[in-house]
Amino acid sequence: MVINCEYDYGRLTAINYPDHLGSSSYITNLDGEVSQHIEYVPFGEVFLEERNNTWNTPYLFNAKEFDEETGMYYYGARYYEPRVSLWMSCDPMEENTPFYSMYSYCLNNPILLIDPDGAYPIITITKQKTGRTTWQRIIGYTGQKRNIITRVNLYKVIVCDTEDKNYHIEFSVTKDAFIMRKEARNGKKIVLSNVAYEPKNGKDNSYTAQVIDYPKGNGTKALKLTQYGSEVIYADPNNISVEMEYRNKSDVAAGVMMHIGGIYNLNGKNHYAASEGCFGIANSDKFSSNAYTNKILDSIINQSQKSKTNKGRIDVIIEKRDVNKIPQIKNVEVK
Repeated sequence: MVINCEYDYGRLTAINYPDHLGSSSYITNLDGEVSQHIEYVPFGEVFLEERNNTWNTPYLFNAKEFDEETGMYYYGARYYEPRVSLWMSCDPMEENTPFYSMYSYCLNNPILLIDPDGAYPIITITKQKTGRTTWQRIIGYTGQKRNIITRVNLYKVIVCDTEDKNYHIEFSVTKDAFIMRKEARNGKKIVLSNVAYEPKNGKDNSYTAQVIDYPKGNGTKALKLTQYGSEVIYADPNNISVEMEYRNKSDVAAGVMMHIGGIYNLNGKNHYAASEGCFGIANSDKFSSNAYTNKILDSIINQSQKSKTNKGRIDVIIEKRDVNKIPQIKNVEVK
C-alpha cells in the first residue's frame, strides 16, 4: 500500500507494510527507512507505536482510517470502537444472521478474521435442523461387503458475502458421522457411534476453506477447512475418533471437509456417502447430489473471486451444538 501525502514543505510518499490482517505495521519512505512502527492488541487498539516526525499514518487496524476525535475506525457500513471491541451500530444485514450479536466484531475472532466493510464472514453452518434427512453409509468394523446405511439429519447452511449484500444462498449438510466399533454387533442389532466434528468451543469456531477436488475422479469439488493456516484444527474431544484412528488426539482433527453427501454418482453408479467427521452436502435421499453440490460450491467459489479485498477467500463459521442435541449412539437392526 503506497500513501501519498502533501506537506507545506513538499510531498512525501510512504509505503505501508501490513500484517496478515491488512493492518499497518511498518511505514517506510522510498529508501526503505522506517518512519513508523505499530503493533496492536487483538481487537485493534494500538499496543505499541514508534515514529519519527516525518509521517503519522491515519490508516491503522485492517488499514481502516482512524478518527482521532472519536477514537473509532470507519469501515464504510459502520464505525468500530476498538477499546470495547464492538461496532457502534447494528449490522445492516442482521436479519440474515439472527444467531450472532449484531454488534460483535468478526464473531469475536479478530486474529483469524477481518471484516472489510463492517459485514461478516461468508458461510455459516448452523445448528438448525431443516426437518429433513438423508442416507449415510456406515463405516468401521461392519464385517460385511453389503452397505449398511442409516438416516441422518440435515442442517441449514447460510451463505452471505461481506461485500455484495445481495448475495444470499442456503443449502443443507449432514453433521453427524456414524461408525461401527469393534464388538458393536449382536446378531442383527448394531450400536452405532457418532464421530461428528464439533468446534472445541463456541467462540473458536471460525475457519478458512480451501477448494479441492473430492472424491477423486468424481467431478465434484469440496471445501477443506483450515484454522490459523493449518488443516489441523481444534475439536470437541472425541475418544472414539482416536480409537478408530481418525484422529491422533481426541481434541484435534485434520482433513475436515464440506463435501458431497447423501447419494452420489461415481463412474455411472450411485453410492452412499460416509463420514469420519465431515459435512455432507445433500438435498435428496433418492437422487444423486453431484449436480446439487457442484451448483452450490461453484456459486460460492465464483463469488469469492469477485472480492476486492480478499480475492478467493472463503470463510466458514460452524455453530457448536449443545451436547444434549448430539446423538452419541444409535441402535439399528440389519435386515
